[in-house]
Amino acid sequence: MNEYEAKWIAFFRDPRLATLETDALMAVKSRIEEAIPVGSIDNWGLVHIFSFQYSAFFDVINALNENRIIDLKPECPECSALLPIEELSKPDFTCPECGSKISIFDVPAFSILVSKDNHADIRNRSYENLARLLSEYSVRNGEMFYLLCDIEGSQLLQKKDPPAYNHYISRLWSVHWPSVLDRISRAYLPLLANGDAIIIAFLSLEDCLSSIERLSLSISSEPFRLSAHLDIFYMDSEEAVGFVRRLDEKWDFNSIAVTNFHRVAEKAKPDSWRGCKDYKIKACFLNQILHSSYAQMLTNKYSLKAESYAFVDKHGHDYKGDMAGICL
Repeated sequence: MNEYEAKWIAFFRDPRLATLETDALMAVKSRIEEAIPVGSIDNWGLVHIFSFQYSAFFDVINALNENRIIDLKPECPECSALLPIEELSKPDFTCPECGSKISIFDVPAFSILVSKDNHADIRNRSYENLARLLSEYSVRNGEMFYLLCDIEGSQLLQKKDPPAYNHYISRLWSVHWPSVLDRISRAYLPLLANGDAIIIAFLSLEDCLSSIERLSLSISSEPFRLSAHLDIFYMDSEEAVGFVRRLDEKWDFNSIAVTNFHRVAEKAKPDSWRGCKDYKIKACFLNQILHSSYAQMLTNKYSLKAESYAFVDKHGHDYKGDMAGICL
């Protein structure tokens, strides 16, 4: 982990920010990363994130300053005297040196404490940083979204034409998935990328959905199709211990919910998939998300029609629930 990544981790863990929305803090990070080539960040961009709640803005800029992400040395725009930092908790104030009336938006931009040499590393999203953000904020938010995606009919394809199959998965890993994941706005973590299958944990349902939608467009000219299953896992401090290191030092996530997900995903093939003709991805929403607070939004967005499933696995365990399929 480089120094800059360590600073961001410390920022997200700052106790003063515990009551602020995760989306807002992630937006702060994105805004600063976008401004790195310029070397400074103005007040307007950060205040706007918090809907002009100046106390929240003040806590954030103090946390950024103390973790040396920005250099908080506010100056009077009239006489260039250093202003007391406490004045930045108000929209308007008076310069103690020259007596000028100052708006917070007139205060010159703050310097960003990162060199351009580090910019490429930051934009590539540190794997370890993402893992920490996902594990901590999934517990804070109480939820995590889980996506499994692989090539449809991959076993037959691999048996019939191994060189073509290898070419397809090479393009998935080198072209399509990187272009999709580069546009994710919040934390995510690839938990598996093996053969043609990928498992990704997302902090945001919007990111999860937009990923499969963009992937469908990205592979539109490819001769293969994909299948996907997704669900929501409810997270607490006990569930968070499911994040464990694999032998290759990458992160994995294990829990009863994960085990049940994979057993159901292996069997879940909605009847609605049978009518799919012009598509690139078949996706299936599983039981927990169909009975969550997101169910109505998903139904409205995709015109979902729930179907039931029931089966007994090879260990004698009964599985019953609902699923809904779409084609993209």
